[in-house]
Amino acid sequence: MISPLDHFMSVSQSTYESIVGFGIMGSMKEISDDMNFGFILHFSYSINRCFEGWGNILRSKYDKDSTFRKKDFTNNFLGYYTDNVS
Repeated sequence: MISPLDHFMSVSQSTYESIVGFGIMGSMKEISDDMNFGFILHFSYSINRCFEGWGNILRSKYDKDSTFRKKDFTNNFLGYYTDNVS
């Protein structure tokens, strides 16, 4: 998985044939001299582990934990499944 590490709404990614490009969105009107952009390249043996690891990296960078998610009413009581147990 490849994603921005910061400035999430200012980053663009594109592909052309076998080339992947990352950079600043063309609509940005001003960029300060000290602005830095970071990216994450994370991989794992399964898609679930990949997303978990990616989330852990972001939570670690921004000093967050999953307390709010575990207490969230919507996640705990209003969720639903769409696979129809097939």
